[in-house]
Amino acid sequence: MAWQAAGAPLPRAMAAGRPGHTVPGISLRPPDARYPCPGTLRCRWEYRCAGGRREGQMIARIWRGWAPLATADDYQRHYETEVSGHLRAVSGFRGARLLRRDDGPEVMFTSITFFTSLDAIRGFAGDDFELAVVEETARQALSRWDERVSHHQVVADLQ
Repeated sequence: MAWQAAGAPLPRAMAAGRPGHTVPGISLRPPDARYPCPGTLRCRWEYRCAGGRREGQMIARIWRGWAPLATADDYQRHYETEVSGHLRAVSGFRGARLLRRDDGPEVMFTSITFFTSLDAIRGFAGDDFELAVVEETARQALSRWDERVSHHQVVADLQ
C-alpha cells in the first residue's frame, strides 16, 4: 500500500453509505438532521453525533498474529510505535488494544481496533478492508498471521 512507504500519506477513505459496502450485522442508517455533528467529523450513514456525545455504531476490527518468543517484543514495539501512528492519523479511529498471550513456543497477539465507520476503516486498510495490513517490519517479527480480519459491531462498551 502507498502509505507503507516512509512519509507517504495514508490512503483516503471512500464515500460512506455506498451500496454494497456493508458488514454483516451492521445496519446502515441515514444521518439524523436533529443531531448536527458538533465536531469536525461529518455525520455518516453508520454513525451519528448527538450534543457532543458520540452515539451510534462502533466497529471493532480484530486480527491475530503469532511471533516466536525471541521476536515477540519487537512486534509489540512495532505496534506501539509505527502502527499506533498510522491509526491515530485516521479520521474515525477511536482506540486500539493489543492483547498478548504465551502460546507454547510462540506468543499470540490479538489486535482489536475501533472505528466509527467502514469509511474510517478504509482510511486505514484501503478498499479491500478485510485484508490484513501487515507491514514489512511486522512480517520480520511474526512467524504467521491471519491474512483476513474480522469486523464486529460493538453492542456494549463497559468501562
